Amino acid sequence: MSSLCNIGGVLGDMFRCCDSRTTRPDEIVRLDEHASNLTVLLNVLHYPICPPIRVHSHTKPYRDRNSAQSNHLSQRQYNPGTVIPLPIIPLLLSLADKYCIESITETLSVHLSAHAPTDPLRVYGYAVAFGLGTAASTASQYLDPMASYAASQVEVIPTVAAYHRVLVLQNFRVQALRRILSGEEIFPHGYGLCTSHQRQTTSIWEARRAYLMGRIQSNVAGEMDVVRPLLTDCKICHKACSAAVDMLGYKCRRVIRRVDQLKETTDGDVPINGIYDL
Repeated sequence: MSSLCNIGGVLGDMFRCCDSRTTRPDEIVRLDEHASNLTVLLNVLHYPICPPIRVHSHTKPYRDRNSAQSNHLSQRQYNPGTVIPLPIIPLLLSLADKYCIESITETLSVHLSAHAPTDPLRVYGYAVAFGLGTAASTASQYLDPMASYAASQVEVIPTVAAYHRVLVLQNFRVQALRRILSGEEIFPHGYGLCTSHQRQTTSIWEARRAYLMGRIQSNVAGEMDVVRPLLTDCKICHKACSAAVDMLGYKCRRVIRRVDQLKETTDGDVPINGIYDL
């Protein structure tokens, strides 16, 4: 009991009310809480939640249907057995908030973020609901275009403002990636020009680029990279294509990808700079 009295906050005060030195034996503290929730709560207090164990961090190929900020997102990898299942996390966060147990909230935020690559919409919604800005921002970079979700799925986002921030982010990304793609040439300013195949190679590049301009919902650099195998017969053209695709990928990776890269204004959310160094 003494350890429970020392946890602080609302719950600590409640347990101190039950201290035998200050209360009568027949005195009862009634809790408006389901027995199952109390069981979870007491388990958390007796066996503190540990952060998930990181296996390694690396840049992992990730199919980002939300206008492909490059197909490589840095993902923290965790031992699955050490990550709290997603359906349980909202209950734990709710109990931590209700009883002011701030000591476990930060750890729960890490567990929540660990699910972002596989279930970004729910992670984003839960993070917004509990005021976990870092987790919300992490999840926002993995979200599919919002129009692709059913209305029942989107309801997990608790506020219109949070929903709108994602729309602003995704719309900006599409426009930015489209501008980048439209300006990327295979022989920029004549650099790496192949005089023998200039017209043919340029035609292939521009045809692929025109096709993608209306389909900015995939990995832009990766989709343009399909041109490279078509140019293997000419080392000069192949080298120029490789350089153009690499530059395209670099520029795309610098486009903002998270809601924390937006700033709030009286007119709504706008990108701070639009492009960020990674």
